[in-house]
Amino acid sequence: EMASASGLSRVEASERDPMTASTFGTGQILATAIGLGCREIVIGFGGSATSDGGAGLLEALGARIRDASGADVGPGGGGLGDVASIDLTRLSDVLSEVSIVVASDVTNPLLGEHGAAAVYGPQKGATPEQVDHLDRNLKRYADVLEGTIGRPLRYEPGSGAAGGSIFSLLAIADRFASLEVRPGVEVAMELTGFDEAVGSADLVLTGEGKVDGQTSFGKTAMGVAERARAAGARTICFGGGVTPDGADFMHSIGVVTMPVIERPMGLYEIAAAGTAPIARAAGRAASLIDLGGTVA
Repeated sequence: EMASASGLSRVEASERDPMTASTFGTGQILATAIGLGCREIVIGFGGSATSDGGAGLLEALGARIRDASGADVGPGGGGLGDVASIDLTRLSDVLSEVSIVVASDVTNPLLGEHGAAAVYGPQKGATPEQVDHLDRNLKRYADVLEGTIGRPLRYEPGSGAAGGSIFSLLAIADRFASLEVRPGVEVAMELTGFDEAVGSADLVLTGEGKVDGQTSFGKTAMGVAERARAAGARTICFGGGVTPDGADFMHSIGVVTMPVIERPMGLYEIAAAGTAPIARAAGRAASLIDLGGTVA
């Protein structure tokens, strides 16, 4: 899970540095899993603090990313403007035995106004000037990596996910036994046996950090609710935050939305509160069900 290795949750707001944050740690975990004998691997791509195009991940797998003098470029998206060559010859042959499933709900391309830096850079701490800088650097990285592999990938839907990390994995897709990018909700449902469980369920509980207008574009809560409705079960969705348009959309597909936040709170205060607000929200939902005997 990229969020656990290279994620925003790993750093305080004051520590966020989108210019140097790297996916190297995620690549180390992937390399370690392969070294321990794993041959079927699922990677969750979400919540990253990075905008390095997946360069750090490639380096952890053995790639060399050098500047014009032959030295390794600096870490993170800030170093990508110096990229002059990328050597993939040191990637291990054992990758050919490994099947990768990337779970990602992002469809953004790598570059431009809908790209990794422009859309997701600000939440990682990037200023407007840094967003422009990162986008230019990612373009430089893309020029060199696409030149190395001999095919364009920057416009592929989802290539901008996790600061552009999917772009790098797509570039070495032919080194793996298989590499598939799939919607995260589908992967999570398969891994948890959702379809089997929902067949005997009356009520499904799901949740999302923020239920808003983006929820209708295929985020996990929507996918769970629609699958539950098809199976004849009702759904309650807990939201760390709930906007009116998010609540209206969920209502339109038969979902009761339960906000978790109990008063105006900043993001870091919410995170520091841990699971207690979620438990209290669950208690409120249970009381309503107990009172009405069903999900009204």
